[in-house]
Amino acid sequence: MSDFVINGSELVSYCGNETVVSVPGGVSSIGDEAFFGASFIQHIELPKGVEHIGKRAFWGCAGLESITLPCGLRSIDDNAFRECGALKEIILPEGMTHIGEAVFRACGQLEKAYFPDSLKQLGISTFSDCFGLKEIRLPQGIQDIPARCFQWCMSLGQIQIPDSVERLESEAFLGCMALKNITLPQGLKELGIKCFCECKTLTEIDVPDSVVHIGADAFYKSGVIDGCKEEFLVLVGILVKYLGDGGIVCIPNGIRAVGDYAFAYREDIRQIQLPQSVTEIGDYAFERCSSLENVLLPDGLKKIGKGAFSECEKLAEIKLPDSIERIGAGAFQWSAAAFKERDGMTCAQGKYLLSFTGNADRLTIPSGVLVIADEAFIRCRVTEAVLPEGLKTIGDDAFRWRSELKKICLPSTVSCIGANAFANCIGAQISIERPHAQLGDNAFPSGTRLLMTVNGRQLDVTLDGRIKSSGCDELRLWVFACEPSEKNFESIKSEQYKLACAIAFYGCGETYDRFLRENITKAVCFAASKGIQELERVLSFGLLGLEQLMECIDYTLRC
Repeated sequence: MSDFVINGSELVSYCGNETVVSVPGGVSSIGDEAFFGASFIQHIELPKGVEHIGKRAFWGCAGLESITLPCGLRSIDDNAFRECGALKEIILPEGMTHIGEAVFRACGQLEKAYFPDSLKQLGISTFSDCFGLKEIRLPQGIQDIPARCFQWCMSLGQIQIPDSVERLESEAFLGCMALKNITLPQGLKELGIKCFCECKTLTEIDVPDSVVHIGADAFYKSGVIDGCKEEFLVLVGILVKYLGDGGIVCIPNGIRAVGDYAFAYREDIRQIQLPQSVTEIGDYAFERCSSLENVLLPDGLKKIGKGAFSECEKLAEIKLPDSIERIGAGAFQWSAAAFKERDGMTCAQGKYLLSFTGNADRLTIPSGVLVIADEAFIRCRVTEAVLPEGLKTIGDDAFRWRSELKKICLPSTVSCIGANAFANCIGAQISIERPHAQLGDNAFPSGTRLLMTVNGRQLDVTLDGRIKSSGCDELRLWVFACEPSEKNFESIKSEQYKLACAIAFYGCGETYDRFLRENITKAVCFAASKGIQELERVLSFGLLGLEQLMECIDYTLRC
């Protein structure tokens, strides 16, 4: 009787008791849980034809010391080698394109790992709890170090982050207590929540100027904070943590952002003086500063984060400057700040709608409101909403979960619609006077009916995940115009609109040119076959500007 259960080319399970296992030829896939819990196996050799290793395939093979991975391997699924406690080294072959979550989690004796450049992303918790990991070669080309990727890798003393990485996500290096040296690449944009938390020996770090956001507690209980002798820990213009004695705090000029939780839970602070250089206050920046009585916000402040002044019990008055563009959910929740409430609507200075807790079949937001805060309508029941001309921003999750909402008109002045702004408003009819706003992720859910006016033309578009209708590519062109990216460009199905995009945006910079250049020749051929009038019709959405349109047509004629 064979020790292997094989279905077609998939190895379903192993029934033997050998310590050294050679998988037979002809197998192309190791099935989910095929060797699950086989703690007696010490070595496994996979044949050349294996391309895929399934979920939990070797989870709990506690005695596994080594495994031979073939050069044709392409993917490894979630938890495949989790808790393989005796595994000391892993070399993934060139050609690998996918690795799932927690693949090597809790491989306590794993010391070395090599990942090829063909691998374009890592999985969450890839090496979590690999206490013995000392050496890792990461692939060039990855953009993220995922959440908890190296969490509690307590022997990891140094690591080279590839130049392509733009984000270190939440808890990526949490608990790496031996980490002393890490090189962050130029081009890095974000350090996630608790990214270097409890990295005790990390006393210095060179954060590149490209970083625009540092998450809450990114350096909590790390050597960077514990060894700081200054009143303020400041990295690339972001005030990461206040370490002073309280009382009246004067933040130095040059600070551009107050970071998440920078002053949180400091009950000894009475007054905060912010310099004119500050444009952003992060999430929960001053949460539970229970003695805080006075804050003077600078004239150029643009964003106040979620819960920024929540539970500031003595903060009775605060004036928001006219420069504010975004206000996070619950920014002043349970604080003493007395903003005017009328008919369930809380507004600050008549310009910033913070929340609405009433119920109304038809709600008219008063004129003068410029910004609707994040989650402003999340706790109300409204079936129809009229928004005022002059409104600029609809915040993240503003109308989320309001399945009762059936009709709303967005004025032409709206320039930003936040992430999930209308999520769950399934079947709602949303009229858009001038579709030029920047869109957040999932701003409109599947099932939304959009009535758009574009260059005098009425478009009726129903979203179903594929955005089907005769006007579908007009909407996609709008999305592309708001955020020109390869992903949004590829979402345009009609070749006519792809060519329109190629002509209109070519020459706007390296980011666009990289994936539009090859379409110029096609665009010229299209114009020649369809005629200039057809090309002009495709381009005439009021998105690109008449001057640019004429330049494109002139360019096409000359070619």
